[in-house]
Amino acid sequence: MTNKERCFLGYVAGLIDGEGCINIIKVHRKVKFATPNFKGANDCLSYRASIMINMVDALALAILKDKFSKSHLYCYLNKTQENRKPQWHWCIYDNHCWDFLKMIKPYLINKQEQAQILLTFLAIKRRANIHKQYTQSYWERLNNLHQRLMTLRQTELNAVNSAEILNRMDLRQYRAKHEDCERLREGVTTMLNKYKAISTAEKEIV
Repeated sequence: MTNKERCFLGYVAGLIDGEGCINIIKVHRKVKFATPNFKGANDCLSYRASIMINMVDALALAILKDKFSKSHLYCYLNKTQENRKPQWHWCIYDNHCWDFLKMIKPYLINKQEQAQILLTFLAIKRRANIHKQYTQSYWERLNNLHQRLMTLRQTELNAVNSAEILNRMDLRQYRAKHEDCERLREGVTTMLNKYKAISTAEKEIV
């Protein structure tokens, strides 16, 4: 991996740390079926892995969509306040989260633990899908991981600020050298120069 590629992954990890959301979504679906003994609907529970970023900067998220082809990019326009900028929403789901997290996890800081929980969640689901074993223990483990992630996200929402994170990581005394900043700037600028601003008229970019 080149320095520019490492800088780009660090840039992406920074977006996830600052603007992103690592999540396990609990989904309830009504599955309709009929048998000789039963007619009606059954409440089916499932879990989905997701990683999302919401921003007004379309260019940064367009780069992510281009680099991670299995992701999705949406544009949301505020119908009641037309003078507000469009909101852009980048997301990646389920098994595609695995490769994405494996690449950026070494560069994450405050979402490092959340990333590990989601990787564990995906590994458990993958193993169950291979062996077709969906036991009560399996569902309990998925629910426990969901609860752990929700607890971490609530702590994040309760304002764990950057100074606390630096203290935890023992990074407060670090001062970036000029050449470090130049190398990072060069890597990010190279990426940005490849793209032009994209139209906000599109509802979805697939």
